[in-house]
Amino acid sequence: MITDLNRQLLEHYEKFPLFGIILFTEAHPHVVKALKDTDYYAALNEVSGEQVVVFATMLFRGEYDYPSPPPDSFALMHPIWKEPKENKQVLSWFDIKDSRDLPLFVLFGVDDNELHYQRYPLKSASPQDVFNSLQEVLSAVSIRTQQNENTDRKTVFKTAQWEIKKLQVKQKLMDILGAISLFRGVAGM
Repeated sequence: MITDLNRQLLEHYEKFPLFGIILFTEAHPHVVKALKDTDYYAALNEVSGEQVVVFATMLFRGEYDYPSPPPDSFALMHPIWKEPKENKQVLSWFDIKDSRDLPLFVLFGVDDNELHYQRYPLKSASPQDVFNSLQEVLSAVSIRTQQNENTDRKTVFKTAQWEIKKLQVKQKLMDILGAISLFRGVAGM
């Protein structure tokens, strides 16, 4: 997988200013459905256009494990997350603690042999949620990248990164407003 990704990046490095990768595990079936749907795929390809090359990678599913206590003793059975070793290299590239933080869209670019990236969490309650999340982030990034296509790679990335940060703030505000609305409904206000 790593060798294939390196080959793909080198192949497209000069043509595209930005790259994206969708990271998920088999614990996210709606992501798989959204990516396999030809209509969703075609629409996302249209949105990303000539600005962003998007890869998708299914990582191995991690699991909780319970430590075994020494014989003749009682132990507090606190589960420990076990990340598959195959995931660790990819997750470390983007400073992702473990696969419990997935699914994510990660926008990245390379400038002067330095990797720059910005993570964006995907909603994955349904294939439509996955598509909407990807469409929102790819639209914002592609439009800004088109507007700055004659600037250096670092500036293009910083502009796209800013767009993603604005989307994240917007999402947090929407979550807060949703929680307030829920509390008001429960309180009968």
